[in-house]
Amino acid sequence: MITIINTWFGEKIPWADEYFENFSKTGWNMLTFSDKDYGDNSIYMKPKDFMDLYKAKLGVRIEGWEPESLKFYDFRPAYGVIFEDYLKDSDFWGHTDPDCVYGNLDKFVDLDCDIWSNDHYPTICGHLSLWKNTDRVNNLFKEYPLWEAMLSNQESHIFKRPISGNLSPMSFTTKRLVDEGKIKINYNFDCQGNDKQPHNLVYNNGLFCDGREIAVYHFKEGKKWPLPQ
Repeated sequence: MITIINTWFGEKIPWADEYFENFSKTGWNMLTFSDKDYGDNSIYMKPKDFMDLYKAKLGVRIEGWEPESLKFYDFRPAYGVIFEDYLKDSDFWGHTDPDCVYGNLDKFVDLDCDIWSNDHYPTICGHLSLWKNTDRVNNLFKEYPLWEAMLSNQESHIFKRPISGNLSPMSFTTKRLVDEGKIKINYNFDCQGNDKQPHNLVYNNGLFCDGREIAVYHFKEGKKWPLPQ
């Protein structure tokens, strides 16, 4: 089983109904932890509850955190540890963004790996990456020497901000492990689309962008549900 984890705190997602209906067609499992009510699609959790769980699982705490901070994005590489109690039946877990539309994911995702990333080598993709649910892979973020400092304050970021070229500390770390032959990552950038330019997006037993079938469409610019109603 593949389980995608979301943590949505703050303002309610306007296109949530369309989002969950679209994702349900993938056949994958999704856990959405939120302080807003998304019905059967979510598990109620306040930001403070998340931070308490985070501290209990990782032994560190964040000083001066804000509920709507992008810092929540930064915790993604540690979801396998933070949410381990919810992942006991999952072979892979992943993270995504609420501004995505999904197609036939199984057609594009090759899970003969430790991590699958919807991006070019050597980047771990924020809007869709999958991690093998093993103790070793779930703790890969600890391979970065300053992981505790990065995850314990608002100013430092292990997943968001670059330290080498345009690589985050997490991508920098996984690149090193790949280059050393210690882990295997399958990268697939070609199966995604985005709204940096206008496109004709259609769902018909799969997601098609200008006639080309893709796995995921990331509409981070427009922030409006892009499929015809």
